[in-house]
Amino acid sequence: MDTVVEMKNVTKDFRNFKLDNVSLTLEKGYTMGLVGANGAGKTTIIKLIMNLLRKDSGAINLFGMDNQLHEKEIKKRIGFVYDENVYPDHLRLDRIGAVILCDLSHGTCI
Repeated sequence: MDTVVEMKNVTKDFRNFKLDNVSLTLEKGYTMGLVGANGAGKTTIIKLIMNLLRKDSGAINLFGMDNQLHEKEIKKRIGFVYDENVYPDHLRLDRIGAVILCDLSHGTCI
């Protein structure tokens, strides 16, 4: 079976929170829910998968590709909805798409 999402020993350390050595696998054809208390790391996991946060260690692959090295190809295949509007209301859809494909922390667009 094809692996869609794979996290191996992923760690992200913040000042007051640490996602420590997380591993998970999601195979094609299955649905996964992240359930836990506020502050458990659900949003951090999603942000790491989407490369909105940089992991401190470990590996994240989507569709068999490294989520950092193949970010453009991966993001073209994924759709997700934030829990609130995070984009300026004045932007047209094509500009929002361009923003999503930019890595503002490194000043590059992919």
